[in-house]
Amino acid sequence: MSRGDVVIGNDVWLCTGAKILSGVTIGNGAVVGAYAVVSRDVEPYSIVAGNPAKVVRYRFSEEERLQLEQIAWWNWDEAAIQEAVPLLCSENLQQFFALSKTKQANYNACLL
Repeated sequence: MSRGDVVIGNDVWLCTGAKILSGVTIGNGAVVGAYAVVSRDVEPYSIVAGNPAKVVRYRFSEEERLQLEQIAWWNWDEAAIQEAVPLLCSENLQQFFALSKTKQANYNACLL
């Protein structure tokens, strides 16, 4: 019997053999460990593993997770994402946050 659709967010990494049960939502930026069995929703930017899957840790601080969710870079156009890739792949999120503020300011200026 199905409990509903599986919903997988953006920027999610599902490792080998991970099983996602029906009705589960995997939040943006989450990582699901190898052979994990996920029976409950997974919070954004959390790392889960095991059977049943449990939070091992979070990829970023709570403040950084909230900023990433608000920025929603996966909705940017392809050129903007390509420009941001080096910062997205670095460990210095502050530079990425600065870039996103600049992009948002430029976007807002275009709307005026």
